[in-house]
Formats: sequence, structure tokens, C-alpha cells
Amino acid sequence: MVMSHGQIEHIRDGTEGQRVSDVDLTGIYLRELGPIPLLDREKEVELATRLERARRDYARAVVKLPAACRSQILGNGQARSRADDLWSMLRIETCHQALAGYLRGNPSLRRKQSHAALADAKNRIDRSRDAMIKANLRLVAHVAKKFCNQGMPFLDLLQEGNIGLMKAVEKFEYRRGNKFSTYAFWWIKQAIIRAIADKSRTIRIPVHLMGKVRDVQRASRDLEKTLGRPPGAREIAQQIQVPLKTVVEILGVGSSN
Repeated sequence: MVMSHGQIEHIRDGTEGQRVSDVDLTGIYLRELGPIPLLDREKEVELATRLERARRDYARAVVKLPAACRSQILGNGQARSRADDLWSMLRIETCHQALAGYLRGNPSLRRKQSHAALADAKNRIDRSRDAMIKANLRLVAHVAKKFCNQGMPFLDLLQEGNIGLMKAVEKFEYRRGNKFSTYAFWWIKQAIIRAIADKSRTIRIPVHLMGKVRDVQRASRDLEKTLGRPPGAREIAQQIQVPLKTVVEILGVGSSN
């Protein structure tokens, strides 16, 4: 089982007699991932199919709710749905939270078949999505390791990568024949890169510039090993074939953080 935020906080509190400094949170997290089996292509398609079907069933079930409930949880102009609708996970979660609020004032709705269908669809969504996420958490760890020492703690990189993984689960189109891990790799990597650009620096660097920043840093290290001294901006620019002005700007931003 993957450690929850609450479990991590429990460890941080040292409730079992250990100091926080004695506990390797990263090691514990990675060990928890070890026994989780990976998915083969057949299982990926099965889970993706279940998830898609459950999302469509959820949209259909909302249509069958009483009009007053539907209007309150969806708002004006959003109360209609078609049989082929595939709701986003954000819309489903927002709708379900609103439904929970409605049920507190209208508990009799729980006895209606329309609510039972909605609850069943939501349970199937959660099970399928969680199974796909859980089986690919090791992939997140693999990607996150590539971005260590770039201004964010490893556990934070894992968290951002997990967000990218959740997005990949929602966007995955199994009919295209792609393996999910190949598809998810891009989403995980982009989520981590964006987080580093947004959160790791006092001066924010645009996401599209982060690739060039890494190129400059890599070229600087390589040239320093070759030349035996720190390279100049012009030498770096020639090495990676970018304008000198761009390298100077990147080096200036880097020295400010």
C-alpha cells in the first residue's frame, strides 16, 4: 500500500520513538512501491475501458437525478448530458462534492435508484483509476530521479509527478494502441519540469526556457572538465549552438537564485 500524507506526517511526528532525522521517508516510500505489480497491455486496456465506461455511466446517471438536485449540483445551463458524454475527472469530482452537500439537506435521495446508479459509477471510476495510478507509481519515481538536485526535494518531485500521472490516466486513449507507461512518461515529466520552473526559484523562469537552462548547465559542466576551468558564456553558446545573449541571460538568472 502506498503511504498516505497522514502516514508520512505520523512518521514525521516520531510517534514510534524515532526522531524525524532517523527516518528515511524516501526509502520507506520506495519500499512500499516494490510489491505493487506492473500492468501488462491487456490489463491496461481492461482498466482503461472500465474507467471510460464508468465515466460515461456517471454522466448518464446525473441526467436521471431529480431536476431540483441536478440543477443545484450542476448549475444553470449544465444540467443536460448526452449518452456519449465523457466527463472530465475534475467535473466528476466537483459534481460529487456538490451532491454530498445536497444529500445533507435531502437524505431521502439516497433511497432512489438514480442515486444508487450514480454512486456505483463513482465507485467504479475510483477503483479503475486508483488501480492504474498505483501500478505506475514506480514510473513516477524513475522519472523523478532524473530531476534531483534541481531545487526541489525528491518527495516533492514525486508529488508533482503523481499529479502528472493522474492526468495521464484521464487522458489515455487505449484505442490508439500505445502502452500506458510510454504515454504517461510524457505527462509525468512535464508535470515535474513545470513544478521546478514554478516553485524552485525565487525568480520564475518560463517553462519553455527550462530546457535551455538545463542545456547551458550541462554544457558548462562538460566544458569545465575539458578546459580545466569555468567556461565563458561565448564558449557555452558555441558548444550548444544558441545565441550568446540567451546564454548570458540564463547565466544571469541562475546567479540570482
